[in-house]
Amino acid sequence: IKDAYSSLRGLDLEIAKDVLTRDDEVDRFGIYTVRLLKAVCENRIRASETGLREIRECLGYRVIVKSIERVADYAVSIAKNVMTIEEPLPSSILKRVGSLVDFSSNLFSSSLQSLEKSDYRLAEWVIQRGRSVSRFVKPVLVSIFSFPASGALPLRMIVGSLQRIAEHSTDIAEIVLNLTVPKHLS
Repeated sequence: IKDAYSSLRGLDLEIAKDVLTRDDEVDRFGIYTVRLLKAVCENRIRASETGLREIRECLGYRVIVKSIERVADYAVSIAKNVMTIEEPLPSSILKRVGSLVDFSSNLFSSSLQSLEKSDYRLAEWVIQRGRSVSRFVKPVLVSIFSFPASGALPLRMIVGSLQRIAEHSTDIAEIVLNLTVPKHLS
């Protein structure tokens, strides 16, 4: 996400291409994880051997893997849209986009941290914080109107991708709540 933004700041096509390449790694990670979860569901591997407490957790982890893959896809979308922008962005637009990038990437990192630590309080924080994404989106959209039409559409697509990253982060946090709340109730 941050590299996609770096490519936008300098209209650096090499960084953008690198983001595209790393998406393949995320996809491979997703395939591997789904295979592992399927093996657990088919009783070829015991859940405890994978770090899962119960088989029922497989569905939650499958949804999380899908959300991670989607976040990577949105980073790719950002990079591809950067490749279509022909003129440097004004610093005012870059600053607003940067705030949205920070918000979305921090939310995503926090959602993964809540998963790693089984931290339902952090997951709740991610969900609450995610509700304020429009506070970061609206100023960017307003500033895009002053940008030439040729760059406005890619910028709008970039903003939409960043918003979706924040939404997928809250999806991950909701699954973390589902996975951790029963543990904390017992």
